[in-house]
Amino acid sequence: MPLPRQRLSAPHGFWERVALLGPEPLFVLDPDGVCLVVSDAAVTETGFSPNEIVGRPFHVLSENSEQSSVQRRIELLSPVGHEEFGMTISTAHGELHDVRVLARRDELEGDPVVVATLQRASIARSAERLLRRKAVLEHLIERVQQQAAHATPSDVPEIIGWVLAEATTFLGADRGYLLSYDAAVTKETMTHEWVAPGIESEKESFVDIPLAMAPASSQCHRDLEVFAIRDVSALGSGWAADQAFYESLGLQSILELPIVLEGVPVGCLGFEWITRHGDWADADLILLRVIAATVGQLIGREAAEHEMQRRSMHDELTGLLNRNGLLDGLCAGAETCVGSIIVIDLDGFNALNDSLGRSAGDLLLRTVAARLRGLVRPGDLVARIGSDEFAIAMRAIEEEWVVGQAARRICDALAEPFTIDGRQHLVTVSCGISTSAGAEAGAAVDADELIRQAGAAMFRARGLGQANVAMFDPTHERVVAERFELEQRLRMALDRAEFEVHFQPEVDVLDGRVVGAEALLRWRCDGVLQDAGAFVPLTEETGLIIPIGRWVLSEAVHHGQRWAQWLGLDEFVVRVNVSPRQFEDVTFIDHVESTLRRAGLPPHCLCLEITETALMHDAEAAIAILHRLDALGIQLAIDDFGTGYSSLAYLKQFPVDILKIDRSFVMTLADDPQDRAIVQTVINLAQSLGMDVTAEGIETVEQAEVLNELGCRRGQGWLYSKAIEPEALDEMIWAALAVVD
Repeated sequence: MPLPRQRLSAPHGFWERVALLGPEPLFVLDPDGVCLVVSDAAVTETGFSPNEIVGRPFHVLSENSEQSSVQRRIELLSPVGHEEFGMTISTAHGELHDVRVLARRDELEGDPVVVATLQRASIARSAERLLRRKAVLEHLIERVQQQAAHATPSDVPEIIGWVLAEATTFLGADRGYLLSYDAAVTKETMTHEWVAPGIESEKESFVDIPLAMAPASSQCHRDLEVFAIRDVSALGSGWAADQAFYESLGLQSILELPIVLEGVPVGCLGFEWITRHGDWADADLILLRVIAATVGQLIGREAAEHEMQRRSMHDELTGLLNRNGLLDGLCAGAETCVGSIIVIDLDGFNALNDSLGRSAGDLLLRTVAARLRGLVRPGDLVARIGSDEFAIAMRAIEEEWVVGQAARRICDALAEPFTIDGRQHLVTVSCGISTSAGAEAGAAVDADELIRQAGAAMFRARGLGQANVAMFDPTHERVVAERFELEQRLRMALDRAEFEVHFQPEVDVLDGRVVGAEALLRWRCDGVLQDAGAFVPLTEETGLIIPIGRWVLSEAVHHGQRWAQWLGLDEFVVRVNVSPRQFEDVTFIDHVESTLRRAGLPPHCLCLEITETALMHDAEAAIAILHRLDALGIQLAIDDFGTGYSSLAYLKQFPVDILKIDRSFVMTLADDPQDRAIVQTVINLAQSLGMDVTAEGIETVEQAEVLNELGCRRGQGWLYSKAIEPEALDEMIWAALAVVD
């Protein structure tokens, strides 16, 4: 029925509020959307009489395809604010009018009602309408920016969903969405979506869609332009592929605004109309771009958070999971895990890294990582959990023999040569295995414990020699714990001045005169003096030998300078052992030279002793290093000659001054003809190559006599003195000088 003008003065204020809506067609509906009151303008707009409208659902005035959508819009009205949407009126005369519906909830005499007004689309584009839309959009922008300003990365998905709902509803679209491009801007994936009631979601299926499906619109995206099509069916011939694609999706209108980060298109904010044509003003696009830019900021914040999370779970050098990523992936949120861990350690990696340089070492680690990826099954996890330690998690496989076979295959695969900077290098690995089946009955095993156990097994495998595999054995826990404690104490021992250098005198075996001294490292731990054999191997593994070795050299040269002055600079030599790790240290030669210069010891009074094994590890590199040391005037000795890998072809190329006969040959020299023959051969070899010889481990007069008889004039051993403190050697030298005087 017509709007009763006499009720405008009713005390409840309802009709006053209605009057403020102006002369536009107006409907008062009950909460279910049934028409209670219509205005004269509504009768004129629809062509129906009041009796044909009142008592009927409001949605029957719309085109058939829109009726369910209009009804849902009315039913889902918010208790506050208003809802604006597009609708096509089917008039009594068979005409179709595109209108905008502005609906809100209200109360009439205490009963809930819905007030809906209509505006023709042509009117919506009028100046008054544009100002109203501008105000609504500006208010939306203000709210969006307020939300964005206080958002944390975890809030971003919810905020984007809210923005899509608000903007899509404002535009009267059926779907609002966010598309994300791949790095090459060739594919797009829907990451966020809001759909109007009755519209089916596409988010799950819209994944990695080629942008080439709509080439013309894709070019708009790359050019950072707004893509706005009011009528898909009216696209020109140059848009044939785009038109076919959009029509296959059932679209009538589409609007997409670029999202740009640092000048690069990363996605778009889009809206689709399926049940009707879209109706937007050009002025809307300017403000919508502001919303798109704000969404871009949110996406950037979310992307930064994702990148931080990725980095927290991955190793930057190799791209593998790191320890955190392995723990997270192994149990996937469960308190315990079922499966097996193989921890893999590269044998001798530190020495290789020191000798070839860090870049070559990094390349080797990346190559190892790539090879490991190719060895695992789908679902297995590969991680780098330490400098040269990797781990493979085999989920749901507990049989030890299966895991053992896998570990052996890993050893064999990594034993194949690696090409680094044009040179081939061989690498061996030690593998430790732990399985959840190894736990005691009923005991839970968490992922961290499983990795720790596999690491303990790896240390055990490494102790057995290179290229070994070992299963975790609880009985070896004590050994691992002791090793860890020893390593920690060694790391602090140098700062605590717990190391000492003792010296074993070297004598002329003919008359017993002191002609030199060998520096030997000792560690006073808990008041007990420990020989080097108890801890030096661990310092080699950990790299602690580098700073400790520098300290030993400094101490030896300092004391040697004093003794050389007392005994004569032409005869006295202080001997210092050089470990393989020190020998491969690129700063070693410079450190030796600077240490000699500071102490004032002539270079020929220093002898560096290096084992055959260390020299033959990389003979060509060793020759170059030895020649540099020889150029400084330093004496060079091969320690324990005859016990390692000897090569006469290389021996004659080494600028070595002394061969040192190992104690194992001296021990039975007086009784064993074979040892006597070996010693004689070493002495003859040295003399033929212009080298001197010295013997270690002389404990009896008979041994000294045989050595003198065979031509070895210098030696050391308990027959003359054990290793003693520097002060004791001072007294020994002064006593000898007093006898001479």
